[in-house]
Amino acid sequence: VDATNPDALAAAGIKNCETVIVAVGDIESSILISLILEEFGINNIIAKATSDVHERVLRKIGVKEVVFPEADMGIRVVNRLTSANILDYISISADVDLIEYKASKKLANQSLKDLALRNRFGINIIAIKRDDNVIVSPSADELILEGDELFFIGKTPDILVFKKEFEE
Repeated sequence: VDATNPDALAAAGIKNCETVIVAVGDIESSILISLILEEFGINNIIAKATSDVHERVLRKIGVKEVVFPEADMGIRVVNRLTSANILDYISISADVDLIEYKASKKLANQSLKDLALRNRFGINIIAIKRDDNVIVSPSADELILEGDELFFIGKTPDILVFKKEFEE
């Protein structure tokens, strides 16, 4: 199906969709497809952009959600490569991140209460993965073991301070 052809899209039944994802690499095609979808009355269009200008054009024609998968993946990879302990990294907003972090020796054998991560760094442990078990909303008395996978959320600058203190 030539997605830049309105008749082909209509014949494919695209007008019956509530949400459409436009993930083509060509900027011109992406804009044209998004415009056609907007004219078809599709309210929830998610489109991939390759630049800030591309994003602005998509938003001007009514695209509500614009994603940058290559840039997002690049940030995730850089964060993993620059820290031996960061297993995964997801940016939730411009200054808030969700981190999967392998507990270092410096964190090991201390309770969450003793570490006082919320008070000291402004980060919150939301889960601990230990072997095949996941402890959701761990109690303050939970002991961190070396190798535990900690899932925490916090502001980017606070996470950087935490990393400096606990990286090995």
